[in-house]
Amino acid sequence: MDKLFKDRVSTNWEKSDISLVNYQNYLGRKVDKFELTIMDLLYISNFKGGNATINEEEEILNIKLKRYSSILKQIDNTFKKQTLAQITNADFEKLYDCINRILKLCHLEETKIDGFKSSFLSALLHSYFPDLIPILDRRLLINLELVQSTDLLKSRQINKIENFYHILITKIREISQSENKKIRAIDKEYFTKKLPDWAT
Repeated sequence: MDKLFKDRVSTNWEKSDISLVNYQNYLGRKVDKFELTIMDLLYISNFKGGNATINEEEEILNIKLKRYSSILKQIDNTFKKQTLAQITNADFEKLYDCINRILKLCHLEETKIDGFKSSFLSALLHSYFPDLIPILDRRLLINLELVQSTDLLKSRQINKIENFYHILITKIREISQSENKKIRAIDKEYFTKKLPDWAT
């Protein structure tokens, strides 16, 4: 039974990885990599799966996305090709400040996007910076023991999941440094682990 479960979850991860690579290939073809459009959000929605849909008029959406694009460019200019394991503690806090500012855009009335919340935004950040920013994910938080049963809603989703992003990035940085692993390898390892009974 455990092997069947492991195979199923691993297959799901591999399928989502194909969607991630497809999006990154699309980014490589864009004239301005950091100019976000509805196509970027549709790629991310496909990658993350679930029932979320983007429910915004495209003209309004493009105006909102300019604010997101601005922070993506800032991260790129500041960190270049550095990895999460390489950056200094001071730069780590600068990085999280950028991440926190872009997360806040999901909640501000003038920039929030219907159907595009923090976990989806983290997938966008990871797509642009795969060796610098991990994906905010329920399975990772649970299997890394960064949340407990009291943090779950009745739906078994994590209440205010964005509040756990800092500790998740911190933990993944520690693992990356101590075990010399890339973010994507860590993501796969903990995503495909069986969840504890209290989380299912």
